[in-house]
Amino acid sequence: MLFDRLTQQKISERDVPSPFIAARYKLLANNRINDHTELASGSILAEDGSERVTLEDCSFACSMNEGDKDQQNVELALLQISELIDFEGRHFPSPLLPSRLFNEKGVLNELEVLLGNVIDRGHLHEISCRPRFDMRYDEMVLPVSRAKRLAHTAERHLAAHSECWQRRTLTGIQPRKIMGMVSEDEFHLYENRVYVRLLDRLEQFLARRIQEIEALTKNLTDALRLEGSDQINYRLSRKLYSIWGETFTNDGAALEALDSLEKTLKQLQKQHQSIRGLIQQKFYRLIPKSAQVAGQVEQTNILSHDQHYRHLPKIWNTLRKENHNDNLTPEETLEANVRKQAAYFDYCGSVVFRALKELGYNIVQSSDSSFDLTRLSNLLRVSSDGSHWEVTSEKTGACIRLVPIVSWVSEGLRSYTKGSDLSIPCCLYSDHAVPHPSAWIDGADDGPLVLSPLDFYVEERVVSLFSVWLLKQTAQKYGQEIDLIPKSVMKMMADSSAFEYLSSKSCRLVSLPSCEELGKIGSQLKTENASLSLAVLNTSVDIIKELEQCPCCQRRGSFTQRDDRCFIGQCDNIDCKLEWEASLDGSRRILSFKMTDQTDVSFCVNGRWSASIGLD
Repeated sequence: MLFDRLTQQKISERDVPSPFIAARYKLLANNRINDHTELASGSILAEDGSERVTLEDCSFACSMNEGDKDQQNVELALLQISELIDFEGRHFPSPLLPSRLFNEKGVLNELEVLLGNVIDRGHLHEISCRPRFDMRYDEMVLPVSRAKRLAHTAERHLAAHSECWQRRTLTGIQPRKIMGMVSEDEFHLYENRVYVRLLDRLEQFLARRIQEIEALTKNLTDALRLEGSDQINYRLSRKLYSIWGETFTNDGAALEALDSLEKTLKQLQKQHQSIRGLIQQKFYRLIPKSAQVAGQVEQTNILSHDQHYRHLPKIWNTLRKENHNDNLTPEETLEANVRKQAAYFDYCGSVVFRALKELGYNIVQSSDSSFDLTRLSNLLRVSSDGSHWEVTSEKTGACIRLVPIVSWVSEGLRSYTKGSDLSIPCCLYSDHAVPHPSAWIDGADDGPLVLSPLDFYVEERVVSLFSVWLLKQTAQKYGQEIDLIPKSVMKMMADSSAFEYLSSKSCRLVSLPSCEELGKIGSQLKTENASLSLAVLNTSVDIIKELEQCPCCQRRGSFTQRDDRCFIGQCDNIDCKLEWEASLDGSRRILSFKMTDQTDVSFCVNGRWSASIGLD
């Protein structure tokens, strides 16, 4: 049996859906993975790089990652960011690519420095132009005029093959053809196989490295353009730029990193061009693709003493060291994947806390596995069992559960809703883009939530998700009926514009009464022992106070009630100017966010400042 972290249910091995994404599941008992590593009960399952995962008598075909060009950068970034996260110390760093990654990747590594020197001195080109070879002699039946050297079996062959005779004389046979020796240059030496296969591996390494540097350069260039971008709303661009700005001390440091990346990219492209040029040479084609060299290079005399060939073993071994992650054993791969899952789990948790802080929630209490956060009268509890992050509203009991699954394959990952609980899988990549975070809340979309350091919107998506989710719960409670109201209190409420009359014993609070009015009504309800009515009244007051609060900048705005439990709120903050309202669409109430100067409704343009979701 396995535990499905998404559905929160036990699942038998035969019911595991395809494709099999190992990190989606937890073990319910100690298990040995592929007969080499023991994982404890409660551990999140991980792959070891094999095509299958075998647990006792069950085997699953793995959904293998296809080697995304950004994979190495992202996974390294996750490990670096997780080192900075401190839940106990409440330190949550920027969720974007850290400056450390740019600084480390922006310089030539040991292999690239070595390769550059060898190329500049012409050693690889000399081997291509003047390779070492052996002289090989092959026996072949040739016309006499072409035979320069006889094979030692020439006489015996001639005696046995009369078709090779020209004529027979008294003194012997005059041959027409004869078995001769044909010489040919033999380039298929071990040293030349090393050279050609080294070119193959260098070409692949440099191509991948260039892709990494190009991706980092683009990321940095795009980030520097964020602040003044006219493609997105200036409010959103400021937020995105400030999050990215946490990774660098100032713009100068970012520009230095960009300059270093561009210089390194030019050098790598030059090396790559040289290697590709050598691959196009005739000598490369003389060695068949089937002639492979596995493992470490053997130190032959030529590889040890030849002035050009002696550089090959050092480049080969340095390349093996740089490609260490490609040569891991299954045990090492499993261990690395467990570390990545742990890092991604911490990363997603950090994004959750950053998003809630952005929405005005502050941690007031914490224990080993849970944190209490408050804003006005709202209390949220963020908890974790090491498998997922749960954000629960203490008022409504509603819960959003984010399930981090460190995978580049998203097929089969979808959100699940059970009552007021919503489980959303988080992964590193998905072909399917959810148009707006509100789509998860109203069930319009069930795709995975992509949380990646490459995405400038990574925090904004979670901010918008929680913002809509929280305001929807509050707006649904707006205008709730206050019942069983004593006559003496009912008369006071009827004289106030803050209440809407429903019947002789019930009404609803639609706007905030004055402190004096509220005090008198509350005092009279206590006198009349109408504790239930008083509790509903106090809850209604808290709801309107929440609705007065701008969902985006948390400042108090203006609030105007409308008919049919509808309302409109407006933020006076010049840097926000948000309008949030509940309005009728037919018989259905709709909650929406928009800006007074809004011309586009897409999330990528407006972020948290634009949303629409049904309330009923």
